[in-house]
Amino acid sequence: MILDIISDIHLDFYARFNKVKTEAFAKWLINSKTNKNFEVLIIAGDIGHYNDDNLYLIELLSEFYEKIKNLDYADIIVSHIPPINITKIDIGDNYYVVPYGEEVIEKVKPKMWIFDNIRSKIYKKFSGCKLICNPLGYPEENEKFVIESIEVN
Repeated sequence: MILDIISDIHLDFYARFNKVKTEAFAKWLINSKTNKNFEVLIIAGDIGHYNDDNLYLIELLSEFYEKIKNLDYADIIVSHIPPINITKIDIGDNYYVVPYGEEVIEKVKPKMWIFDNIRSKIYKKFSGCKLICNPLGYPEENEKFVIESIEVN
């Protein structure tokens, strides 16, 4: 299996609310590949600030990637931010929590959701989904850091 990986897309800086520009951007992304194998695409967060634009980009990319054609199925979801409010602190801003994360977990039923943007290690279950964050963070934040291995069944 070949995994294509991208993150920090920041679509709104390239094509905010403009489908023609989003289509051109998606074409540019696809043409940037060094090979023409389109098996699995992992988008590790920071797609953009506007969910309608983000979804349109994902739909355009899914025309090339068989594994993301069905947005109703995923074993593992990877994102830059957590799917739910893990910290139990009212952060009041969708940039820090996936605004539709609970609904995605309920509908898609992934085995795990791996995320970032929380400064401490997290292994938690939510509605049958393993929520995992393993940050190194800034110097002196996680002095006992180790790379964790996870088995997927």
